[in-house]
Amino acid sequence: MIKYHYHSAPRDLPRLGVRRGDRMCHVYSDRSLAELISWGREHGLKSEWIDRRNALPHFDAFGEHLERCGPGVGRAELVGDLRWWRERRDRIDPTGTGG
Repeated sequence: MIKYHYHSAPRDLPRLGVRRGDRMCHVYSDRSLAELISWGREHGLKSEWIDRRNALPHFDAFGEHLERCGPGVGRAELVGDLRWWRERRDRIDPTGTGG
């Protein structure tokens, strides 16, 4: 299921045109990278734009793109989904080396 977690930008992100405090949204799938890629494709986003720097792959939506987002999840639900993704990553790569 595609989920949305709204937050404020913690700092200026000049490359994105985002200022500290601007409203943003993490768009993610609770269980499927393929589902997230499909959502992105339907909304004109490229899979290479997925932020994969942490355990929860997501798109960062901001500005006019917030109109594509639905009702947000709370922090507890986000943390539960993040935990699931971390456990999945650790099962696939228990050494954390990316291999």
